[in-house]
Amino acid sequence: MQGFAKALSLVTAFALTSCSGDSVIYLFDGYVPSLERNITVTDLLFFESSYEHIVSGNEDYSTTFDGSDTRFINWEVRMEHPPMDQDQEFRIQSSYLNKNGTPVGMTRHTGMIESHWDYSYHGTGYGDEHRRFWRYYSGRFTVEIFIDDTHIGTGSFRVR
Repeated sequence: MQGFAKALSLVTAFALTSCSGDSVIYLFDGYVPSLERNITVTDLLFFESSYEHIVSGNEDYSTTFDGSDTRFINWEVRMEHPPMDQDQEFRIQSSYLNKNGTPVGMTRHTGMIESHWDYSYHGTGYGDEHRRFWRYYSGRFTVEIFIDDTHIGTGSFRVR
């Protein structure tokens, strides 16, 4: 395989519009010990981007991607949570698994919830700056997302 896979970190910010589909397998609703708060994951979405992507509100969400023209496949998770006494940082990790459950990529970064937010979204992506990175892959992929050690969401997408 050519190219070097990279993890892409997106800015944490307020949520935009929602458009979930049948790609969502699991969304968490409960207590996250590291945040000392209940959260409700309301959506898990996927979109393609470049490495320098800045969240604009105009993302083209999809669950099917053309491997010959795809760079990074990003996930975006949207959460509701009560306001906090102070800003809260946390570790967020995702694993990209092929149809056999074998990991093909992983991302890790630090997320942030500002104290006055009651809704936030967080995301990152896996791939390479060169289009056609995903041409080596095809089929269905599953992404599992964790805040610290708490599993908060699982979704899937297809590469054709």
